[in-house]
Amino acid sequence: MKKLTALLIIAIAVQLYACKKNENPVTTHIKKVNASLYGDWKFIGNYLSAGGPQYFVPAVTQTKTTFNTDGSLTGTSFPGFDHYTLIDSITIKLTGTGTDYGTFIYKINEDTLKMSPIAPNRCIEGCSVVFVK
Repeated sequence: MKKLTALLIIAIAVQLYACKKNENPVTTHIKKVNASLYGDWKFIGNYLSAGGPQYFVPAVTQTKTTFNTDGSLTGTSFPGFDHYTLIDSITIKLTGTGTDYGTFIYKINEDTLKMSPIAPNRCIEGCSVVFVK
């Protein structure tokens, strides 16, 4: 039994010391992600639901929106709104002169922005507008 234990310890030690750290690790290409809200976004469609799972509906018209670093909002995707405020890390409020407001939950995944309305209007079944950089 002592010989078996000794052989097992030697085998484990050989395995541990036989492994070398790679001097030249292989680097993989990692896509650079622009996860910032700021900049130009092109509207590509909506996620909608009629009581079931959400499904994607591609955009019929091409519009774009620019979220500027000073809080101004330009473009044609949100008519009547010209400013935005980041409430927290997932909530954005759009406002405009003489218009109401729109509050959205937003999420940026790589170069895709999804915005789902939460106030004053809300989709009970779930919906969102989708943009790409």
